[in-house]
Amino acid sequence: MKELIDSLNDEELLCKQKSRAKWNKEGDCNTKFFHEIVKGRDHINHITEMEGPS
Repeated sequence: MKELIDSLNDEELLCKQKSRAKWNKEGDCNTKFFHEIVKGRDHINHITEMEGPS
């Protein structure tokens, strides 16, 4: 059973890596698309304010 789970995890990891490689290839070819994605991530990850102790 452990071998099956390990195999499925390996397959999932491979699919993620292939997807990331495809996105990088296509995203880098389309500079506007690539930079829009980066700007969107920066916007989401930006801290606008911090909460103090209540």
